[in-house]
Amino acid sequence: MIKADQRAGREVQSRLLPKDDQRLGGFVFRRRLYPAAYLSGDFVDYFSINARYIGFYIADVSGHDTGSAFVTVIVKILMNQLVDALAKDNDETVLDPSQTLARVNADLCGKDLNKYVTMFYGVIDTFENRMSASSGGQYPYPILFDGQAVRQLSFKGRPVGLFEDVEFPGKEIELPRDFMLLLLSDGMFELMPDKSNEEQTADLISLIGKQGSAFDYVTQGIGSREISELSDDVTMLAISRSQDHAG
Repeated sequence: MIKADQRAGREVQSRLLPKDDQRLGGFVFRRRLYPAAYLSGDFVDYFSINARYIGFYIADVSGHDTGSAFVTVIVKILMNQLVDALAKDNDETVLDPSQTLARVNADLCGKDLNKYVTMFYGVIDTFENRMSASSGGQYPYPILFDGQAVRQLSFKGRPVGLFEDVEFPGKEIELPRDFMLLLLSDGMFELMPDKSNEEQTADLISLIGKQGSAFDYVTQGIGSREISELSDDVTMLAISRSQDHAG
């Protein structure tokens, strides 16, 4: 009965995920999520905020139990409420990643769930071709590939839901004409040779020679082992745009 309940919970959680390989405003969003157990403490989402802005995030809740999976649902509900608040009340919080993480942080701290979340939230301005973003302790940092060079975008910040009085610094980045932005949960390091996180990140960056190569790497790595062998969820979100295929 417990296993049946867990399978049912996994089905509900998977239905909350956005459609894979989805095009929004000329950008393509792809995701992979491999839970270490029936339920996942990781979550990704991407959505049109309005005709101009697109929001996206990756979240990793502490722990791998049912409570962690429940928190991912709470985060999704909070984000949906912020999107609705813009449409109904002209509350622009969802357009500001720093304010958004502060709002989620206040709500989670207020619920006293004994859980915290590492979370990266970004907003793409499709009119200005810019991305604003903020991080609540999400690591590894996002990796940006423009077709020629690969670089890591440093976003420092404390986890969400851990401290009440904390600020989440934001940044704005001009997006390249063609690019892939890759966001990973730290479970990704499980699939790599046993090195320091810095060395593993450097190895991953060196593998990204073309769009999609990192997705292939993760898929092959997961496919070569049983899901039950994973001790941490492995999650990835890739955002890409190619002017050659725009339309």
